[in-house]
Amino acid sequence: MAQLFKMDLKLEGLEDLRQTFSGDLIRKAMRSALDQSATFGKKQIVDLVTSNYNIENSKAKEAIEIIRTTQTSNEIIFRVKGKILSLYHHFHAVQDAKGVTAFVKKRDAMRIPHAFIRTSRKGWTGVMIRKTAERYPLSWKVNRGPSIPALVKGALWDIASSDVLAYFKWIFWDQLEKRSKVKFK
Repeated sequence: MAQLFKMDLKLEGLEDLRQTFSGDLIRKAMRSALDQSATFGKKQIVDLVTSNYNIENSKAKEAIEIIRTTQTSNEIIFRVKGKILSLYHHFHAVQDAKGVTAFVKKRDAMRIPHAFIRTSRKGWTGVMIRKTAERYPLSWKVNRGPSIPALVKGALWDIASSDVLAYFKWIFWDQLEKRSKVKFK
């Protein structure tokens, strides 16, 4: 399952710049700033996900892809893909007498009462819970972890967006300064 996240990056005062500098120079500086901001944004998202959740850095990196936009667009698009992650394989779920504890977040443990860890008849190992008092059927869909797109959504996305916007504003002026050879304050 893939989800698209868009960042619309706008600068104030571009009309004043167009009177001073050529449109081609501004366009190249803007494009370069967008590309560098996209790379910075991916790194920020990976850092936020791995610092708040027990996800490996490599798994978060491979789940996030930067989609390059057109030359005239001032937006960055990230495609975040990933399946729902197993509590047993990805979040170090452990069984005790009261149920199963999984460590989805770095600081919090998620408790699933009456659950257990077993290998199913089909060979799948994971967290299961009984649907009824009978031995079978077992339910495992209730006890799945989150997906990486679900982790990125919400507060993490807001934090990453504000960081990337601040970086974009800084790097745009830096690129314009390098390309025009004019020092800005």
